[in-house]
Amino acid sequence: MNDISIKVSVSSRPDKAVQIRFDNAINYPTEDFHYFVSDTQPHLKLRILNSAIVGKPEGRSFYYDYYWQGKRIRHLLGQISKDNKSGITPPKARELVIGYEALRKQGKHPLQGQQKSIKEISLNSHFAVWKEDADIKPNIARDGTRDGLDAKFYNQQVSRYNRHIKDTIGHLPLTTLTTAQIKKWFDGIRKETKTESLKCLNLAKQIVNHLLKYNEELAEVLPNRFSKIDQKKLNTELANKRELQAVALEPEEFKALWKACSQWHNEVEGLYIKFVMASALRGINVATLKLDEIVKKGGRYQVRKVMKKTLNTVRFTSTMEEIYKEVLKARKKYPQPETGYLFPKYQYNQQREVVAVADIPMSNDNIDRIYKGKNKKEKQRTVNGVRIRETLKVLNSGGIRGIAQNTEPTVGKYGLHDIRNTYSTICDTEEERAIILGHSIGTTANKHYTQKDSRYFDKFADKREEIFLKLIS
Repeated sequence: MNDISIKVSVSSRPDKAVQIRFDNAINYPTEDFHYFVSDTQPHLKLRILNSAIVGKPEGRSFYYDYYWQGKRIRHLLGQISKDNKSGITPPKARELVIGYEALRKQGKHPLQGQQKSIKEISLNSHFAVWKEDADIKPNIARDGTRDGLDAKFYNQQVSRYNRHIKDTIGHLPLTTLTTAQIKKWFDGIRKETKTESLKCLNLAKQIVNHLLKYNEELAEVLPNRFSKIDQKKLNTELANKRELQAVALEPEEFKALWKACSQWHNEVEGLYIKFVMASALRGINVATLKLDEIVKKGGRYQVRKVMKKTLNTVRFTSTMEEIYKEVLKARKKYPQPETGYLFPKYQYNQQREVVAVADIPMSNDNIDRIYKGKNKKEKQRTVNGVRIRETLKVLNSGGIRGIAQNTEPTVGKYGLHDIRNTYSTICDTEEERAIILGHSIGTTANKHYTQKDSRYFDKFADKREEIFLKLIS
């Protein structure tokens, strides 16, 4: 059999001005940094982002590069495209630059015809550009590496925009949007949900920063007024509230929760909570753990992955290894998953029987169902143009936590994250706390730790097991 391989033709990075064509431009290689390719048409340049993917137009945009009144300005023309609907073609980009240069040579502002369009720019008009940016939109490259935001977080941001920004201040021109209007909008969300108000403010701020970053002409005349809203007081208030809510389980409560896991109707889901308890990892990080991420090194299983933007190496304790092997056996009792997630997302019928496995990892809603037994998140629906809030209750059994309450009633006040707080209070040093919980303790220090060999992380695995045995014995 002939060995047939498909290769993507990659054009070398031009080191001098070239006539930029679509077919060649999408194959210019990426570097560790952004760079510009000059067209034979003076003042026309193509910017290649370090996140651009060879063979695709995303991350490759035309700019008009010129000087006006002693200042260098780069004006974004648009993403390179085969047509002028989804972006801008090389011939169209040259046509625009020729027109701009004709005005500039006459002593006129080259973008005087653009002033009307600048006044019409709003959050809504730029949101479509922002969410399609290669640095923003989730994508999995051919080599399996992920780019853009986390898919779940990205969808949350899009949903947040549609709920709180699109129909309120999203349509207002940014050139006329005042700080007072922004403050009124911010305070309106703040009255209902303080945390959500900060997330909305930061999202709007990021979208405007994105606009100004790639439109230097607009950046000259438009400040980011969302940055003027004072967040310090509210951030401090919420931080204090989180600190007050952070509590640690007593050994008796921890043991009751551990025993309750074995009484859950789905053995794999019960082992999921046990794994969280034995590892002190975040629930969502365990839910997204894939089988091929678990490897044996130096006689011990370990996983090395990015958890909340921090690269962590987690060496398995004896308890974690025992749970891991139990999960592999228990999974065979249920429909086999199509994905390689250690803890699959099961789908049930009304009799609580597993009927299928979803081809996606468990979400926070699924985790809440297992641990709490119900979802307390408020849902919104629109009836005759009126938004109505309703609370969706998935189950009312109390979950694994509810089972534990039969022997230790006080367990009901603890969330799954409080397991991490429990480990944190028992750790002796900042270094132990950082490695066991997967916290970042400084960029340089963090890189230093992640380059250590397995023996370095073994001592933290042993400390994790020591804490666990104290709680469970």
